[in-house]
Amino acid sequence: MKPLRDVGLATPRRVRSTERFEPFPTILVLTTRGGTERHWVAAGQALQRVLLLATVHHLATTPISQPLEIPAIRRMLANPERGVEAQMIIRVGCGPPAAAPRRPLAEVLVTDD
Repeated sequence: MKPLRDVGLATPRRVRSTERFEPFPTILVLTTRGGTERHWVAAGQALQRVLLLATVHHLATTPISQPLEIPAIRRMLANPERGVEAQMIIRVGCGPPAAAPRRPLAEVLVTDD
């Protein structure tokens, strides 16, 4: 059992409910054939496509970059012989839709009166 996040609720709950999650979530590793700035931009564009496509198919995603900041883990996910470098880890699974609350337009729109 894992606690559910309360993202998107106007008033966060004091006690979080729990839900069973899939025991083996899908973990993707986004890679590029190199690690230059050009490759970083390409990885960002690919990540955008993956996240949007998952959304279209009603899948929940979680980009995970922290493990890649550890050199040993980054090397483990790379393939130096092929010049492949890990750029992002993405968890994909099923989950309830969530949306962050938005401020009313009148609070953020400035007009010239």
